[in-house]
Amino acid sequence: MIEVSLARRLSAVVAALVLGTLLAMAGGAPSASAAADGVATGHYKFPARVDPLVATDRETEIWAHVWRPAKLGRETFPVLVFLHGNHGTCGRFDPELGVRVDDRTDYTRNGTCPDGYVVTPNHLGYDYLARRLAQRGYIVVSINANRGITAGAGIDGDGGLNLMRGRLVMRHLALLADWNRGKGDVPKSLGFDPKGHLDLQQVGLMGHSRGGEGVRAALQQMREDSRLARKVSDVRIRAIFEIGPVDGQTSRVLNADGVASAILLPVCDGDVIDLGGMRVFDRTFLIENDRVDAIKATVGVYGANHNFYNTEWQQSDAAGCAGYPAMFGPLLGSEEQRKTGIETLVPFFQANVGADRKPDLNAVFDAGKAPPKDLRRLATVLRNFLPGPIGDGVQVLQRFTKASGISDSGARNRAVGLDVEHSTVLASFPDFGWAVPHDESVRWATLEWDGGGKHFYEVVVADRRPLRLADFKTLNFRAALRCAADVWCPGLRDNDKPQIAVALVSSDGKVSPAVDVEAARWLDWPTIDKSASEAVSAHEMLSTIRVPVSKFKTSATKDVRAIRFVFSGQESGRVAISDITVDGGKKTKRSRDMATTVASAGTDTAAPAEVRLPILPAPAGENNGLSVERPAAGTAATSPTADGGVTLRLTSQRPFPITNVLPVLWIGDRPFTVSAIEADRLAVTFTIPASDYAAVESGAAVRLQIGRNPSWDFGILRK
Repeated sequence: MIEVSLARRLSAVVAALVLGTLLAMAGGAPSASAAADGVATGHYKFPARVDPLVATDRETEIWAHVWRPAKLGRETFPVLVFLHGNHGTCGRFDPELGVRVDDRTDYTRNGTCPDGYVVTPNHLGYDYLARRLAQRGYIVVSINANRGITAGAGIDGDGGLNLMRGRLVMRHLALLADWNRGKGDVPKSLGFDPKGHLDLQQVGLMGHSRGGEGVRAALQQMREDSRLARKVSDVRIRAIFEIGPVDGQTSRVLNADGVASAILLPVCDGDVIDLGGMRVFDRTFLIENDRVDAIKATVGVYGANHNFYNTEWQQSDAAGCAGYPAMFGPLLGSEEQRKTGIETLVPFFQANVGADRKPDLNAVFDAGKAPPKDLRRLATVLRNFLPGPIGDGVQVLQRFTKASGISDSGARNRAVGLDVEHSTVLASFPDFGWAVPHDESVRWATLEWDGGGKHFYEVVVADRRPLRLADFKTLNFRAALRCAADVWCPGLRDNDKPQIAVALVSSDGKVSPAVDVEAARWLDWPTIDKSASEAVSAHEMLSTIRVPVSKFKTSATKDVRAIRFVFSGQESGRVAISDITVDGGKKTKRSRDMATTVASAGTDTAAPAEVRLPILPAPAGENNGLSVERPAAGTAATSPTADGGVTLRLTSQRPFPITNVLPVLWIGDRPFTVSAIEADRLAVTFTIPASDYAAVESGAAVRLQIGRNPSWDFGILRK
């Protein structure tokens, strides 16, 4: 790992603090400028107002910073839009820490910060990415969502305000579309006239944290909301990149169908600790009518935290990493970590957005190839990859949906020298499902052996009619190394890994020579969360393994009934396999066309599954307060809930942190998540529908849970 000197870190934070102060003095953003690196910058910011297309219950702002090639000529350029996550909106310099501490949210509500504070420029934290993309011919727009949204009061059905974030993105795209047509006044602060320079048929979105679910919300609402759709009829979203995104904070499931999708997962994430972005990839296997030929991928970066992908977030969200070296300290960001963002995000957009895009750069995500050397030097990475959506080009052979030892078709599989258990991934961790970053739909076969001899599992993938594997280019499966409850996984080394090979079994029982799975060496041991349990593995993540069909004897690929997974090299071991697929088959004309218009494919309007984190004990002796407020009889409802509801106001001398995970109020065993943390962070209000409040019992314990922080106890509820 690269060591970042203290001097370099100090110089970085001083520069950031000076910039923050200048931003506050100049009204929020530096003036338009051109730099020696061939990149020009500018900004636009309009007065706050109630914008019915974004939100009807609060004021929001249209505010963004723009990076572009300094020389535009008569060319058009693809457009990328960035959206930050949830964070404080007012910061102060802390002389003891030597950083800006963003510990207030006054700007969210009233557009100003207290004396001694500056407005947190949350949107400027991606300069290191935007500048590189502008050098490569992109116009990059980074949105500031501070006013009304960042750290704002949640509403019923949108507790994290991510649907609202999506509408804000669409409002910016509508403004850019107007300017591109020569409509509307362009502020001088932008530094150029956008008319005719924006290729809005080539648009990419990037969202960090709540911004990740926010950009997915923009994608889906653009398809479904006729008011927004009319305003962005010129816009075609081609790709979405997410960094540490949340998932499930709205009343619906938001997928990334119909576009190229890549998700960077910081494995040492101390905020979004369930790595919810993995569920977005997992749900790809459930979507059957996505016809856009575009990749789906994840990259898990061991050693990375949540905050330091944004250079304006100057305090770490994580104290360290369990079992792996952290590439970050407590303060001042991480150059190493930012490089992992550069090595993934920049090639992703080059490969998937632009009239002259370079698809070969998607090799960064292809789990059939070694991770790029520059990325490997920085961190251990685990990747999931599909070259396209599920359909004719990518076909699912097995998802282990039946009882242990039975294939999806109902045929009996064959196990030799090992024990087999089919289950959902979450069922493998009944008490610690929060630590396993997979969707409830994902199933796997856990294979365990102890002792010498042969160890293999033969999975029937074509019971009635043999599979002609020769018609495809790649055989894929997802796998995870697992370790026994009494083994500390990070203590294991590469030479403790079992070797994996794959053989083909024909309809008449002939077994081909086994092919060693070279990509299996990129599997790594899961991390351990020692604070949760000495005996539980956390973040047991599946990773894609790709085996070229050309590795097998040609004759063996023409008649395949079963696939045999062979394990050797270790007398004992535990491996899980999942999602066996093939790809590279013949595609229809429609599936090859990236310009195909996709309806709302695979978007489920039902509420997503709840991921519950463990509630950590509250410190003893805290003086916390609880009050209950009911709307006056006969008055109109002013709360975010449909029936007015009941407001519980909680106070504490221990400040409530601003996080990207939702605060959860527990009354007995009932959770509530529609909340608003007040500006000084010493009070938080929860609005509970009247019918739900009536259902809770008087005398029930009241506790507040915010991520992995020690909980807050508020005694019992007296109704």
